[in-house]
Amino acid sequence: MSSAILLKKCSLFVAILLIGQSSFAQINLGKRFSRAVDNGLDKIEGRVTKTNSNNNSSDVAKGSGATHFVNATKLVLPPAKLVFANDFNDTKVGAFPSNWNTNSGGEITTIYGSEDKWLQLSKQGVYFPEDFNILPENFIIQYELYVSENYFLNGTGIQTVFVKSLKNRLGYIQGSSASNQTIVDVHPWDKNILSTYSVIDAVGGKTANDNNLIRAANDPITVTIIKQGSQMKVYTDNDKVWDLPRAFQVGMPYSLLFANEVAEGAIYMANLRISEVL
Repeated sequence: MSSAILLKKCSLFVAILLIGQSSFAQINLGKRFSRAVDNGLDKIEGRVTKTNSNNNSSDVAKGSGATHFVNATKLVLPPAKLVFANDFNDTKVGAFPSNWNTNSGGEITTIYGSEDKWLQLSKQGVYFPEDFNILPENFIIQYELYVSENYFLNGTGIQTVFVKSLKNRLGYIQGSSASNQTIVDVHPWDKNILSTYSVIDAVGGKTANDNNLIRAANDPITVTIIKQGSQMKVYTDNDKVWDLPRAFQVGMPYSLLFANEVAEGAIYMANLRISEVL
């Protein structure tokens, strides 16, 4: 074999070797880059997947070709002491609770599938437990809410009214623009839970908003309202509906009453519980 031919073969072998090394280096670089991207995505996913504190459902966020689940928060009650409870078990069906008062009417009834007794409210009025008026400075209010299948959208649900202390709650005028009052209206309708709030501060300034949640069926709802300082949180079942930092006047004594105005159908409440936040 001539020296020229041998030199050409050696050069070709070296070239193939270099190309192979280059390809191997590129493959390793690709693997290192892929691992770096995966590690980066893992860190991002760790930041995206977080636990708040609202409900049992999960919101879905899509990115980088993957699906990540963001856990919504569940209802967590602060430490509290029960100060009032009324389940209407001592009232006969068809009667109005003897320890409540109203400017309208209502009666105790039962609902198929529920072991509780329910207060069916009249078409329009105010209602309140006579032996409980002024709320603690910080409190939790909970009650069960249900509406009939033919309950109509027009009108209100149950309005939970917090108003500057009233000696005569029967004299409260629905729709009044009195200062120092906060109203939460939860209005189930079909498979929706409509809710509104209205806050009128000490100088008459008003803040209001509305919200709508979708649910699976017209089932009873647990309404939870928490006051801590000036903050108000409102939940329907485990869903946080409102979280308002300036809904109440700190140090203001608030009276409690309920109100409604129904166009069609019936609205019911049960198991009222009032606790003082510790």
